[in-house]
Amino acid sequence: MTFWIAGVLALVMVMAQLGLAVIRRDGKSLARAGMGWASSW
Repeated sequence: MTFWIAGVLALVMVMAQLGLAVIRRDGKSLARAGMGWASSW
């Protein structure tokens, strides 16, 4: 259960980062968010 909560929290944070990057249309932020998501696995 704890792992599930942590997974959902991580997913929400990633979606927030991606959303901000898309809104700002900043490719560097988008790449950084993607790398952060990839490194979390």
